[in-house]
Amino acid sequence: MENCSAQTIVITGSSRGFGKSLALELQIAGARVVISSREADAVKRAVGELPRPADALGVACDVRDFDQMRALADAALQKFGGIDVWINNAGVAHRYEKMLAVDHAAWRASFETNFFGAYHGCRVALDAILPRQRGQIINILGAGAFKAAPNQSAYGASKSALARLTETLAQEYADNGIAICAIQPGIIWTEMILDAQGVDDPKLRARFDWAKRVFGNPPEIPAWFIVELIARGSRNGKMYRVVTPRMFVPRMIGELFGAGKRHPQPWTQRPAS
Repeated sequence: MENCSAQTIVITGSSRGFGKSLALELQIAGARVVISSREADAVKRAVGELPRPADALGVACDVRDFDQMRALADAALQKFGGIDVWINNAGVAHRYEKMLAVDHAAWRASFETNFFGAYHGCRVALDAILPRQRGQIINILGAGAFKAAPNQSAYGASKSALARLTETLAQEYADNGIAICAIQPGIIWTEMILDAQGVDDPKLRARFDWAKRVFGNPPEIPAWFIVELIARGSRNGKMYRVVTPRMFVPRMIGELFGAGKRHPQPWTQRPAS
C-alpha cells in the first residue's frame, strides 16, 4: 500500500459504504481523515471503528447546505492545520425507474446531493488549498457521467454535470499548483446497489445482476485505487476509471460459461491507477 502519511483528507459521505471503506484504507496508509455524513451517530461510530481514531475527526454535515460544508472545512483546518485532499463522495440515488415514475422531491434531492453537494465541496476546498498552492480535489462519478443512464435520470444527470464541473475547474485553476480530477469507480457493492429499489422485473433484474458481476467490485477495490492515486499525486483534469477492459473483458468471457453465477466474487487484484 502506498504511503499517505501526514496528509489530511476530507471525505464527504463517509460514515458507511464506499466512503467508510475509503477512510479505513487511507488511515491504513497513514493519512489523517475527516469523516462526515448527515447522521451524527453514524459519524461517531465510523470514527470509533478506525484503526487510529485520534488521527480522525467526525463532523455531521448535510452537503446540500453550503454553510454546513463551510463548517466542515473549518473544523478540519482547526484540528489538523490544513487540508491536503478533499474527496466529494456523498451521493444518493432514487428508485430505478423512468423519470415520471420518480417522486419529484426524491429526484430533486438526489440531484442536489450529488451535484450541488460536490459543488459546495469544491468551493470550500479551493478556499482551503489555493493559498498553499498544493492539494487535490477528487470528485466521485457514477452512472451517467459519460453516457445516458436510463431509469437513473437524476443520478445520471448529476454525475454528468459533475464531470463537466471537474473539467472546468481543472482548467480554471490549472496554474495554481493543485490537481482537480474525477474518478469513475464502477459499480460498488454497497447498500446503494445491493438494495437498489425498482429493479423488480425479472429480465431487468437479470441484466442488473449481470452488470454487478461484470462491472462491480467490493468497496476496497476502488478504495485501493484512490489511495495509490493520492499517494503519488493525481493529474489535473484527468478522468480516471477503476474498471478497465483488462478487468471486465475476462469477466464477460467468464459469463458466457456461467462462471459469474457460480462464483460471483470479483478478483481482488488492485487495479492500476
